[in-house]
Amino acid sequence: MLRNITINTLRQLADVCQQIDQKDYCIPLQILSGSTIGQHVRHILEFYHCLAGQYAEGRIDYDLRVRNKAVENDPFMALEVLDSIIAYLNSCQSCDAIIKHTITYGDVELEASTSLDREFIYLIEHSIHHYAILQIAIKHALPDVILPTNFGYAYSTIKHQEAHKEALLHSHQHA
Repeated sequence: MLRNITINTLRQLADVCQQIDQKDYCIPLQILSGSTIGQHVRHILEFYHCLAGQYAEGRIDYDLRVRNKAVENDPFMALEVLDSIIAYLNSCQSCDAIIKHTITYGDVELEASTSLDREFIYLIEHSIHHYAILQIAIKHALPDVILPTNFGYAYSTIKHQEAHKEALLHSHQHA
């Protein structure tokens, strides 16, 4: 289940990348404090790449990600990486195996136990966070790009909004 949600989350990014040409993908945007759409896409994909490359070793460290400038500068390369990540995710078998997650805060290196499913949750939330930033930038700089429904909205926000709409509809029917 989490694997499918993760894949669907990545497919939203693919939908966006397919609509952006290389020039717009690489242009520094003031609304992004001078960073580019491509830099955000690269950053998102690096985390998935870490999981795919490190999980089999029994540990994950997102600080060890490789900053691939080709993904940052070419939306078609980003789409290729997205396809390879989705293929990896499709091959994953959900399991309860505990792995170690290493994180460094300044001079302090910490280790915590985690699982593949827990990392899927983290990656979904991390992606949606960056999608929200991308949504603002794209609506501002590239208004012709059609964003997927709910792009950049947390699943809990979507659920809350739907419940609020339903409650309003219900209250209007009884008024």
